[in-house]
Amino acid sequence: MSRLSRRMAHALRHAPEAHGLTLTERGEVEIAQFARAMGVSVEAVTEVAQTCPKQRFSLSPAGMIRATQGHSTSTLPTFVPSVAPRLLFHGTQHFRLPGILSVGLIPGKRTHVHLTASHHVAAARGPVVLTIETAGLAVQQTENGVWLARWVPREAIHRLGLRFATGTKRRTDKALAALTPTG
Repeated sequence: MSRLSRRMAHALRHAPEAHGLTLTERGEVEIAQFARAMGVSVEAVTEVAQTCPKQRFSLSPAGMIRATQGHSTSTLPTFVPSVAPRLLFHGTQHFRLPGILSVGLIPGKRTHVHLTASHHVAAARGPVVLTIETAGLAVQQTENGVWLARWVPREAIHRLGLRFATGTKRRTDKALAALTPTG
């Protein structure tokens, strides 16, 4: 099912038109129409949506499906009322550190930067775990618990946790020097 889950996520997040789909402003499409576009049964789509461990999808009582976040399209995410914890985390790769420590976290091809309240979840995303101070940061929580920000300024990044693979330590040293507090 993970292959179908990835195909579904790609269609709903990034390329609905490539699958002949037109999404609503909220990124929804009828489950039956979506299943036809994926070439599978409604039951298969429903099963993937309900059992996906990453909670990538949301099903509505009205028979619609949407991706919960991660869009590169202009779809509006659904946020839940919540107060952000004082610290959030972001997992990334060593080679991204120089850019992150220079300009902060930017969404890249997505519409938002993804953050998590779980250090463990961030560590699963990459060997570098950034600790983000949320005071003054505009973050909102999605229905599946992911925290989204349009941008995280360099000043909000307070600590790094690193796991080194062979040969990555030297490449990371210069980036770590940029983390030294100034003033």
